[in-house]
Amino acid sequence: MKNIVKDEKYLQIRNEILTSIQDKYKTDKVDIYYSPDNEYRLIIEYFNPEENQGWKYSRGTITQLRTENELVLIRNFGSFPFEWILKDKESFLLCGQDYQGFSIVDLKIMKVIDYVPAEFYEGRGFCWAEIHYTQGIDVLVVGGCYWGDEYEIVFYDFSNPLRLPYKELKRIKPYEKIIGWQDKCNFEYEDEDRKKQIVKIL
Repeated sequence: MKNIVKDEKYLQIRNEILTSIQDKYKTDKVDIYYSPDNEYRLIIEYFNPEENQGWKYSRGTITQLRTENELVLIRNFGSFPFEWILKDKESFLLCGQDYQGFSIVDLKIMKVIDYVPAEFYEGRGFCWAEIHYTQGIDVLVVGGCYWGDEYEIVFYDFSNPLRLPYKELKRIKPYEKIIGWQDKCNFEYEDEDRKKQIVKIL
């Protein structure tokens, strides 16, 4: 699957978004989160550009508290879903600088890797809305949708967090609520009728 993050056309679109990240457009809302090991801080700020016809953006600033090194992530959407991840003694932050793709930050070296599919240009990239990772299970669980479509749960192979895009293992559609793993093979969720279902993933 092609990654368009370095395409000239895509970079031009990103540059237009960056012009909207100005203090005069910043709202009063600020959210602050700390990693489970308290070694990193994430501050999320929200922007509402007047000339952007109601389209909102967000900015996440990650700080490595020991060194005060910072990494800034600009998201082209008004919400900023994320998940702190500790896997094989390495720390990551999983999020999305583009709402039709996803990003992972290697927190040790404060480096971000982005993935945006070519379907972005048609508005058909899969939009992540919630991210779940359980330590010890090499499967990433994502709730999201294609724009205007029903929400679904997607399971990805997460054995190599820094190798994007992730291999898709299974989809469940539609759903009402993600519950979580019953064990290392079986996953529980609520369907559209709010009935609990268990599905074998591994």
